[in-house]
Amino acid sequence: MLVQGTNMFLLHQRLKHIKLRLKEWNKNEFGNIFKAKKEVEQKLQGINQVLLTYGFTEQRKIQANSLQKEWEDKCKQEEIFWRQKSRVQWIKEGGRKTSFFHKSTMDHRSHNRISKLRDTQGKQLNTTKKYNFLWYNISKA
Repeated sequence: MLVQGTNMFLLHQRLKHIKLRLKEWNKNEFGNIFKAKKEVEQKLQGINQVLLTYGFTEQRKIQANSLQKEWEDKCKQEEIFWRQKSRVQWIKEGGRKTSFFHKSTMDHRSHNRISKLRDTQGKQLNTTKKYNFLWYNISKA
């Protein structure tokens, strides 16, 4: 297919083509992450019901652990999706909702902050000396 026009028009056509290819790739690579997460949740509920009803076997335990890991992966994908979506929205909205986005960024920071540390016995650490001791033990392991 040969497209003719100004340089800006050609760029626009190429970007449209790339967008379509990326959407197709995304659909093939990831599919619908929300639907996939629900399916994994249903499978996980099913195996948990089987475990409660018929008890634990090594095979059931392996299957439950596998489903749990798959569910955690889907949750991570969903989190990445929403993070990317919010950044795109931020770019589109520009300065119109700066205070809203500032608040959402501050909320993310507060969730990512370590406010307390506990040692292996569960006791809360409250001095730098104890933090350093814990860090030494973690890095040594």
